[in-house]
Amino acid sequence: MDRSSIRFGSHWSGELLAALGTCQVFVALLSGPYASCHWCGMEWHGFSQRAVVHKQRGTSAGHQTPIFPVIWAPFPTDLTPLAIRKVQNFSPSGMPGLDLVAKYEKFGVLGLMQMQRRSAYHATVWALAQSIADFYHAHRVEPMSFSEEELRDVFGEDGL
Repeated sequence: MDRSSIRFGSHWSGELLAALGTCQVFVALLSGPYASCHWCGMEWHGFSQRAVVHKQRGTSAGHQTPIFPVIWAPFPTDLTPLAIRKVQNFSPSGMPGLDLVAKYEKFGVLGLMQMQRRSAYHATVWALAQSIADFYHAHRVEPMSFSEEELRDVFGEDGL
């Protein structure tokens, strides 16, 4: 979804690097083009380096990640880079009566929206918003400074 003017071979702006090092939640809209994008692999790498702390306890959140992989448009699992497969995808579970998880996994958020499955789309977006809010209120993601040279394309590392 990033429609910025960053082209292959271009340098990252300081603004983009600052955002990568300070934002609290990274919502990755998964699709075939996303999973094969060099820049997206570099953003994923940077965000995965940041420490997550429980706000109330002030201790490490262990395996909790600030990365929310969301199925935007389904694509074959065998084309999913290992870095993405290592993080549990968002799931809109717990919403009664809509068979929501199955619809979300089959069509993705884009499909629900384009096919005008309004109830499922709105419930999925609501569940995502709640998950993000719950994470944000319970955790702090420690800031980190990045230079473009420190980032690597973790999507391209496993040969996909």
